[in-house]
Amino acid sequence: MSTTSTVRLHSTVLGEGRTKIIVPLMPRASADVAPALAALAGQPVDIIEWRVDHVSDPELAVGVGVALRTSTALPILLTYRTDREGGLGTLDDAGYAELVARLLRLELADAVDVEYARSATAVASLLDAARAAGVPAVASFHDFASTPGREALLGHLRAQDELGADVLKIAVTPRNAADVAELLAASAAAAAAFGKPLIAISMGRLGLVSRVAGAVFGSCATFATVGEASAPGQLPAAQLAPLLEVFGRE
Repeated sequence: MSTTSTVRLHSTVLGEGRTKIIVPLMPRASADVAPALAALAGQPVDIIEWRVDHVSDPELAVGVGVALRTSTALPILLTYRTDREGGLGTLDDAGYAELVARLLRLELADAVDVEYARSATAVASLLDAARAAGVPAVASFHDFASTPGREALLGHLRAQDELGADVLKIAVTPRNAADVAELLAASAAAAAAFGKPLIAISMGRLGLVSRVAGAVFGSCATFATVGEASAPGQLPAAQLAPLLEVFGRE
C-alpha cells in the first residue's frame, strides 16, 4: 500500500511497501530483555513495541530501556499503555507524560505512542518531546468495549491528524461483522483523507481480517506475537507473515 507521506524508522518505512509487523515486548525488568530478544531470532519482525507499562516499577524503566536499546538493531516503538486504554499503566496524565518524555530524552526509542485522549497538556508535552528527540509520534486510541460508528472513528483519526501526529492509530472491539466493516471503511476513508500512515485494528478473533488484510483498507502495519500477546486477536508473527504477502503487496 502507499500513502501520501511515509515515516521512517531506520530502514523500516511505514506507509510504503508491504504491511509491517510490530511485535510487542513486555519485559518486567532488565533481566527479561535478553530472553525476550532471543525469542525474536529468525522471526519476521520489523518493529519492536516496548510496552513500558509492564515494567514492575516505573523507576526501573530506564534500565530496561538501556538493556533493550543496546541489544537490538530493530526499531523500537515506545509505548506506555495506560489502564484506561487496556494497559497496565496506572500513572496519572502528568506522570505518564513525564516518564515517557524522560525515556525519549535518553534516546531509548525510534518512535513513541501517544494516547491522544489524555489531557491536552500531557499530549502536547509528549508531542513536543517527540519532536525534540527527532522521533515520530504515533497518536493512538483504543476501545476495548465496542466499535464506535464510522463518523466517530473518523473523528478520532481526524483529531490525531490535527494534533500533528506522524502516524494515526485506532483499535476497537467488534461485537459483530458490521462493526468490523465500519472499522475497515473508516480506515479506507482516513487513508484517503489524511494522507498519513495509519494503523486500524478490529480486535479479537472477529476482527482478524483487519490484521491480515488491513493494507487493502489503508493500514500500514499490524501487531503480531512472539510469545505473549498484548491485545486480543494478535496472531503469531510466523503465521501472519505469509498471509500479509497475499494481502499486503502494493
